[in-house]
Amino acid sequence: MPFSLSLPPVASHPAHPPEIRPAKVGAWLEEMARREPASAAHLIGDALAATNRVAMSDSKRLELAEMYWTTANTLWPLLEKQFVRASHPLSGEALEAAKAALTLSSELTTAYKHLLVNEACFDQPLLSLEDRQRSLLAGYQMHISKPVETPELIAAIASLLKVWRT
Repeated sequence: MPFSLSLPPVASHPAHPPEIRPAKVGAWLEEMARREPASAAHLIGDALAATNRVAMSDSKRLELAEMYWTTANTLWPLLEKQFVRASHPLSGEALEAAKAALTLSSELTTAYKHLLVNEACFDQPLLSLEDRQRSLLAGYQMHISKPVETPELIAAIASLLKVWRT
């Protein structure tokens, strides 16, 4: 059975591209976390919706999704306080807080769906790419994901021997 998920269309060059530089997004998310939770969640949800519709590398999408997730994780309990004990049907601030929480959840789901779809298309899992990057940043010459294929292992050893001999 083929793996399929419904996703919004992705544009390579949108007319109004969202901010996707992690340093800028991180600073903005920190600022948003200090605002009133419902308005912050609406703004973050809208920014994430725009980000979900822009083409980018999986590593950048994962990094941004994790940043948005961290901020959302601090906002959700604050939003829940506004609508959990409110009388039904929800209205006013309670309704806005519930909508904001739902939008944020939905857009985060879309961000992770993009990653799952791309991971399903390759033999190498996305997380092993993150492991590889961490290994290289830690000072290792290379990283091989498990399960290790014999030809890949032999090529890696040969490559290291060439470097060691020079």
